[in-house]
Amino acid sequence: GEPPFRRTTVESTLAAVLSHEPPEPERAGSLGPLITGLLAKDPDRRPEAEEAAKVLDAVAEGSPVPSLAETPVVVAQKPDRMTESGEDSGTVRLKKPEPAARPDSTVVPEAQRDSTVVPEAQRDTTVVPVPKPKPRLLRRPLPAALLGAALAGGVGLGASYVLAEPEPAPAPISVAEPRYSSTPAATATDIADEPWGRTREKDMKAVLYVPSRYKEDHRQGDATDQPRMVIYDGGEVQLRLSEWDAAPATPTGRAKQQADEWARIGAADTQFTETSLQGRPAVVADTTYDAEEGRPTRVMQLVVTTDDGRMYELRVDMPKGTPDEKEGTSVFKAARDRLEIEKAAS
Repeated sequence: GEPPFRRTTVESTLAAVLSHEPPEPERAGSLGPLITGLLAKDPDRRPEAEEAAKVLDAVAEGSPVPSLAETPVVVAQKPDRMTESGEDSGTVRLKKPEPAARPDSTVVPEAQRDSTVVPEAQRDTTVVPVPKPKPRLLRRPLPAALLGAALAGGVGLGASYVLAEPEPAPAPISVAEPRYSSTPAATATDIADEPWGRTREKDMKAVLYVPSRYKEDHRQGDATDQPRMVIYDGGEVQLRLSEWDAAPATPTGRAKQQADEWARIGAADTQFTETSLQGRPAVVADTTYDAEEGRPTRVMQLVVTTDDGRMYELRVDMPKGTPDEKEGTSVFKAARDRLEIEKAAS
């Protein structure tokens, strides 16, 4: 009942479909090894038609099932037990794709073949022996009950395999087999890898790094109106930096004050972690609360104090349980790691 190649993002799911073997079905019984073998990405590792027929006959007769030669061993990765960081746990899961028809294995017409001329010095003229094509499993009539059982056990894996890599047609024997190289498809970059801008907040005595596509949305505060604050808006995600010339509380005390305010708005849950930033005492607060409009919201904060009594609060607000949550956590981590706080004047 689970997609065999499900990952936390579309890109990683497609990469798994292309490069990973499907896990062995858990409810196929004695047919499990046979189904796994037939779905192997390497055609040379698939069982012969005669081997498959023996297994099906044994299952139908209730006899011991003969072992398959060179059956690939795959450790099933359970989608519901995938390792995933707590900050990214709201990632939206992909729906199971509809089964697709298996493409026909046809020989490509001569007119459609790649006719690119390769310089003589770069050609590989080594003649590679072409193995005899293996007989197709379904050429031998099989009992309808066994065929139905095999399809029922492997339909989920079969659909993913067909989408990932159709079986290639045999190469003509009279032509030397070319050698190909392949590289994995590039995945979408994280926002931390996108262009960021360096902004020096002179009055705050700090340098804040902000994603280039985020725009300044609000600014307030001065020497007599504390705290100083600047907010950058990225759509559903907001990044802000606040600074007090004199810390109103300890880092933990400030974080707990904020947690109490959110608890008055709606149901809230906050996790506190004591840490440090560039040798200065700090605390990280991770809060989830129900906003006034009823939408779950997540807030990540870093509160830090300096030797001369200043306090800084780096904060990122994001919607909980949406793809924007993943962007928000990445923005917080990158902005936290790049934040520069100037030392006190001597």
